Amino acid sequence: METLSEAIRRLGEQGWDAQLRVRDGSVECSRCGAMALPEDLTVERTLRFEGESDPGDEAVLFAATAPCGHRGTLTATYGPEVPPDESEVIARLPG
Repeated sequence: METLSEAIRRLGEQGWDAQLRVRDGSVECSRCGAMALPEDLTVERTLRFEGESDPGDEAVLFAATAPCGHRGTLTATYGPEVPPDESEVIARLPG
């Protein structure tokens, strides 16, 4: 089974080389610093990861294109431990 870090590396090799981060209710592109509303991203792949023994290891990985044109990955935790600001942004992602 593929790990989160392996998936990030694989997607990076396929051109998803920017890191997208939740910041102040928006998504920031690591390549150019542009901020975007979550609704303006194009999510092309969604991968879920579940910890074998620790629910705190649950994560979701989005491969998305930002409005600035860069393709990247956005990693978020899911479950009861999700920070409220991150949860709001993830809920607003399309598709």
